[in-house]
Amino acid sequence: NLLCSNMAPLKLFLLFSCLVANSLVSALTDEEIADLRAKGFTEEQIQAIIDTTQEKPRTTGGHAIRTKRAVDECGEEIQAMEFQVDDDGSRVGMITKDGEKVIFEDYKSDLANVQRGNLDAMAIGVEIGKSIVNDMTDTITGEAAKAHALEVKVAMESAIKQSEDELMLEVKKHQTACRPMLEFEESPASGDTLATFKPPVCRPYTACKSNEFEEAPGTSSTDRKCSAVTDCLSGTYRVAYATPFSNTQCAKHSSCKSDEIQIKAPTAVSDVVCAPQKTKCDPGKSGLQKISVGGATVEVYCTSNGEDLGGDGSSKEKAGKSCRTIRRHYKKTTDGTYWTFMDDRADPVQVYCDMNTCGNEYYWLGDQTKNYEDCGGWTMLLKAVGTDGCQSGGNMFNEKNGCGYFSRYNLKNLRYGESFGKNADISAENAMNPAYKRQSFTDVMFRSLGNNVRHSPRHSARKYASLAWRHKISYKSVQRVIFNCQQVQDGKLLFPKNSLPSKVLSGRGENYQVRDYYRNSAYNSLSRGINWRSNDNFRIPSPSEYHRFGFFLHDGGGCANSHSVAGCDFDYSGHSRSAIGYACGQTNPTRDAGGWGNYITAWGLGGGYCDANEGNDDAYSWNGHFWGRGNNNNYARHTALFVRDVEES
Repeated sequence: NLLCSNMAPLKLFLLFSCLVANSLVSALTDEEIADLRAKGFTEEQIQAIIDTTQEKPRTTGGHAIRTKRAVDECGEEIQAMEFQVDDDGSRVGMITKDGEKVIFEDYKSDLANVQRGNLDAMAIGVEIGKSIVNDMTDTITGEAAKAHALEVKVAMESAIKQSEDELMLEVKKHQTACRPMLEFEESPASGDTLATFKPPVCRPYTACKSNEFEEAPGTSSTDRKCSAVTDCLSGTYRVAYATPFSNTQCAKHSSCKSDEIQIKAPTAVSDVVCAPQKTKCDPGKSGLQKISVGGATVEVYCTSNGEDLGGDGSSKEKAGKSCRTIRRHYKKTTDGTYWTFMDDRADPVQVYCDMNTCGNEYYWLGDQTKNYEDCGGWTMLLKAVGTDGCQSGGNMFNEKNGCGYFSRYNLKNLRYGESFGKNADISAENAMNPAYKRQSFTDVMFRSLGNNVRHSPRHSARKYASLAWRHKISYKSVQRVIFNCQQVQDGKLLFPKNSLPSKVLSGRGENYQVRDYYRNSAYNSLSRGINWRSNDNFRIPSPSEYHRFGFFLHDGGGCANSHSVAGCDFDYSGHSRSAIGYACGQTNPTRDAGGWGNYITAWGLGGGYCDANEGNDDAYSWNGHFWGRGNNNNYARHTALFVRDVEES
């Protein structure tokens, strides 16, 4: 539109060109065309001129009329002049726009001149048109530039205003944004313009307490999540302490594999420690070693030849082989209940252990607590109530407290060794422990269950009365000896090494020395040692070579009904026979026993005097005979049978 509104000069140029062109009546000559080219006309311009001059006249009303109507670039029609030629060619003229007729005189010569000048005029018109167009272009460009600049200014002012609003909106957003690491958006900002903008609602992040950790961190739109620090549960252990950002890390306790043993037990802060399983002692190494026992790792005492003597007896897994091994290798000094496995490592039982008594206490002076070799280590096999409180008469054979429950006819217990009762303590009642069938022995001891015995000045430091001896070899068990009706008579009384009075140490054999000392002592220690209930000081008779300690013993003389005990029958009976105990004179059964008077000739467990098998009071579990007094005062107070095996390393 801007171009068309500024086209007046161009229109004039075009109109002029059209008028000149419409005056042509013939085609251009070659010279004329060459001349146009020389003047700078383009081939396209020249062709347009040729096309114009070659138009044919048309006939209308007897006149040859040629008209040219031009249309400008803006769509406006330009009316040129109309030329008129008479039919006879006598005159030529033109009709103007207003209808006026103009007659040209001597038109032919004029026409020729017009043709020649027309080309010059066209060229001049072209040049003038070019100049006008160039000026017009500059003007149009300038005007366009001014118009564009105005538009740009307006646009820029609008953009600047918009940018200012946007900038202020961003500033507002920045000023009202939640503080990073300190706050989160409880609700976000809203509005896209400065006018509609509403800031976000900010809340400070929750701070975890000292006993909490950050389970989930806060985000720009959520609060941090805190949880209480927890301890590891039972069956787990702590792998890592809790931190401000993590809970206590726990792991489940492992278990040792079937081919492993536990070296270290699991704790609250460590897992179990396992090692390849070792079930036996390493030979060549004496002392404490760790081995697997029943799936548990325990510390045991091993001999140099690889024998396992067990643990300290404090639990089933730590069972010792015997009371003696526990006493010697773990230095135990407390009497009480311990676990021992004896002849079967896989089958430990609880037994009562005497960890202090030496045996024949009259001769052991002072404190022997640390004498681990000679004193203590005794395993209780059975206990039988005595005159302190046993039941007699119709209750003579009552299992718990009958006076005669362990008499010579008690096959179930003495012969077969069936355990019963409270057999792992020293309460005053009848009882038998499994050790009766399982504990090997060299030493045998009768010991009082209480300390209500007569003490002499020489053994005031010793707590219990006792009578103890040692056999030459180790036997599998007391039950095995009695079941086999095996007469064992080689027992020797136990005494402290090199501590007997000089009078006892002089003369003939040990038993004779003891007999001699008993006969001449103001205190008959033997009667005290066997827990005799009488106040009489009974002595042992001479000659001393007939004194024996062991199994199935009897004294001299004879009673028809006293030859059977614990299911074992013997040809000769004596006045009194026992399953376990002491007797004299049996090696010479034909010897005249007369004249011995007031001497203890037999005493022990499970026997009786003469007609004891008749079920009368002579059938006490503990009973004996002293020559010349029959069965008077031949019973004992509460007493227990103990053994130990000194061949155990």
